[in-house]
Amino acid sequence: MIFFKKKKSDTKKWDEMNKMVLMLAKEKKIDEALDAAKELHRISLKEFGRKHKNTATALNNLGFINMLKKDFDEAESYLLMALQVSEKVHGKFSKEAAVVNMNLGKLYIAKAKEINSIASAFDSEWKPDAEDKNVNEASADKNYTGAAQFAEV
Repeated sequence: MIFFKKKKSDTKKWDEMNKMVLMLAKEKKIDEALDAAKELHRISLKEFGRKHKNTATALNNLGFINMLKKDFDEAESYLLMALQVSEKVHGKFSKEAAVVNMNLGKLYIAKAKEINSIASAFDSEWKPDAEDKNVNEASADKNYTGAAQFAEV
């Protein structure tokens, strides 16, 4: 009877590619890092399957790189998938799941800062004219302190 083992070179190739993804992200070569991270994820699925620690890491990388690109919705999607896999593979209270949760926290802070920036720009650009002011005074909520307060973290 013949048994087939996964080649060590498969894991070695994955490790090398993961290091490259991290290096590119650190060097702020975001588009290159994203392409490499997508390839790493493809390799992870092919070599290790959906429920494997390397697949969780590849998903976490994709989430983090998309966060750097300010593609927050895409980042959140990848990070939530990474969290789901990490929790299944390592457990809910594992170090690996904690890392993904920390990245989700960073994502939500970055997203809130972006919202605050947009809201602040809106508040500073909007100047009510006399007609708007009368309408606003008649119907204003006394607790309103400006759109910039909306998304404070």
